[in-house]
Amino acid sequence: MVPIGHQPILWHVMQYYSQYGHQDFVLCMGYKANVIKDYFLNYRPTSNSDCIISDYGKNVEILGDQPAGLAR
Repeated sequence: MVPIGHQPILWHVMQYYSQYGHQDFVLCMGYKANVIKDYFLNYRPTSNSDCIISDYGKNVEILGDQPAGLAR
């Protein structure tokens, strides 16, 4: 889970393949699998993206492009 920018290398690799239409990924995990699972199960695009929050938190607009295969 070595970061490049704000995202881990694995996220960047998955983003690259998602641009070519891959929607499903199989990750064979062993040691420290819980770290990878925790990252993707608790993934929130707003935590690493610029956003605009208005109406006292009722409206949240994420700025920038979200990867098609990884956005939730």
